[in-house]
Amino acid sequence: FPKLAANGAEVGFAQPREGVAARAVDAVFGRVAGALAALGRALVVWLAAPALAPAAGSGFVDVVLGRVAAFVVACCHQPVILPYGLPDSARTSPQLLSGPKTIGLDLGGTKLLVGVVGDGPAVLYRDLAASQGRTQDELLELLERVLGEAIAAYPETAAIGLGVPCTIDRARGLCIDAVHLPLAGVPLRDLVAERLGLPTSLDNDANLAALAEHRFGAARGATNVVMLTIGTGIGGGLIIDGRPYSGSSGAGGEMGHIVIDQDGPPCNGNCPNRGCVEALASGTALAREGRAAAEREPDSVLGRARAEGREIGGPEIVAAARAGDRASVEVLALVGRRLGVALAGLANTFDPDVIVLGGGVMDAGDLLLDPARAELQRRALSPQNEVPVRAAALGPEAGMIGAAMLARDEIQRGAEVSH
Repeated sequence: FPKLAANGAEVGFAQPREGVAARAVDAVFGRVAGALAALGRALVVWLAAPALAPAAGSGFVDVVLGRVAAFVVACCHQPVILPYGLPDSARTSPQLLSGPKTIGLDLGGTKLLVGVVGDGPAVLYRDLAASQGRTQDELLELLERVLGEAIAAYPETAAIGLGVPCTIDRARGLCIDAVHLPLAGVPLRDLVAERLGLPTSLDNDANLAALAEHRFGAARGATNVVMLTIGTGIGGGLIIDGRPYSGSSGAGGEMGHIVIDQDGPPCNGNCPNRGCVEALASGTALAREGRAAAEREPDSVLGRARAEGREIGGPEIVAAARAGDRASVEVLALVGRRLGVALAGLANTFDPDVIVLGGGVMDAGDLLLDPARAELQRRALSPQNEVPVRAAALGPEAGMIGAAMLARDEIQRGAEVSH
């Protein structure tokens, strides 16, 4: 069924349409979905044996059975996101996964967050520290300190997961290229393992945020997910066919460096490009546009802040917009539209079940999301322009939780290999 109303909630199904017979079945079952939902639990036993997807060339009866079975599975078993998304009312609560306590560290261009994660996504300990403006040695000393304090708080911690904003060689545990931090060429995984004495895993920070949101958050149950983390820069994470995807060399998913304006401003850090979505829609870009608006409109909240010598950054722009400052609302709308241009390209390319947006800039909520969604709707092909765009459910802790889950997954994989 393309769409069904089950218990008052619209559900999208990814079943192929096999011609006239299937379209007729879609129409019939679209009307009787409510009645079938009540019979679902009884039907699932009867329909457990047949295949759920009709083979090519199936007759009308086969199509009916395939459609009913697919619907029953959706009604009676754990709901999943299928194009284009389940409503929030149909989502299941996060599955609480048991396992050893692990540490997750999410290192950003401005700050880092470290936490100890227990069963499921339960965060037992957290600490925040500034990372911006540090030399390589200072950054490594900071990592050693905050991780050591986390271990001291929970000595039973079994492993460490690191999420960093750079391209990664996971096989060697090596940071390849870092736009915002002095980590290029650093064998970070082995350095941390040696200094802290615990098994350590390493991946890109946005990949790990996508992992956490796929397992526990806004993309739970989805098959194909695009995630952007919007902070100092813009990171990207992909879930393809239910699994994290990082390309041939492990450096894939750098969606913040998709160009949306070939003559745009130079990108941040050591990126050689111009007009990347990171240069135009990141927290750094938001602050730049806010300062420009303050200069243009001295009577606005932002203009008065500039006159008083106060900082104009993302939090200040969002607060002013929520208070009704027109200039601030327009700045967020501009950045949101730019983001929507990139989302349209990503939707066309990946045809995901859901696009998840995380990072500190998402404190702006619908002030940023609504213009981005509208631009996606206007620019992307059909049906990709209907893909839901959701704020990360785990908020700024998604990367840290994902890093802890990476560490736990590595432990479990090691245990399976040993047996």
